[in-house]
Amino acid sequence: MRISELKDRRMIRRPTRQFDEFGYRIYNSFEYDFPYETTYKGNERKRLLLSSLTSYPSSLSSSFCLEK
Repeated sequence: MRISELKDRRMIRRPTRQFDEFGYRIYNSFEYDFPYETTYKGNERKRLLLSSLTSYPSSLSSSFCLEK
């Protein structure tokens, strides 16, 4: 499954103008599928760190092979 296909399902309650017999407001519930939020504050720093960590073993192995 791709990240673009991930959905965040949320229930949203919207108030109506009607009230029940106890005086409580009646709400309509709607269910929506929102796209999954892949970015957040501090995301760039973590991505740079992880990309450097994943490239480190390959750079070590290539430097080892080139020395011989």
